Amino acid sequence: MTRKRPGTDLCPRPYGQRLTHETHNSNPKIKKEKQLPRITVLFGLVLVILGLVAYFGSTPENLSKTALIPAFLGGPLILCGAIAHKDKLRMHAMHGAVLIGLLGGLGALVKGVMGLADFNRATGFQLATAAICLVFTFLCVKSFIDAKRRRLAAQAMANPTGADDVQN
Repeated sequence: MTRKRPGTDLCPRPYGQRLTHETHNSNPKIKKEKQLPRITVLFGLVLVILGLVAYFGSTPENLSKTALIPAFLGGPLILCGAIAHKDKLRMHAMHGAVLIGLLGGLGALVKGVMGLADFNRATGFQLATAAICLVFTFLCVKSFIDAKRRRLAAQAMANPTGADDVQN
């Protein structure tokens, strides 16, 4: 078996490196668009784990289904993240996910702040849920703003003279 010399392939890469989707993809825009659905699934998993820890970590006399609220927020986030991997559905799924994150974060924050006077385990989980959801919401909003800027920059590159803006 003979080895090819570096630089003889159609797609340049370091010698001996296998061609994968990541090495072949030279467009950074595609990588950025694919990151938020993965982040959404990750935050959803964190919320599900938080909910399960809150529920199963309780004593039997304090067992309450409301401890599963973080898991009930995380499940739809995982679903939205999975749906967002399809290009045609990404924008709708991510807007749904940020809505879940915002409502969950604000609701948990209000309940957590109300319980600060009598701080207990439930208040801690409410504040943790609020922090996770609000950080997720911030990341989504930042990603939406970055996507808008990329879209506007691409339009400006396609039309550098601004000829479309002038009407006859």
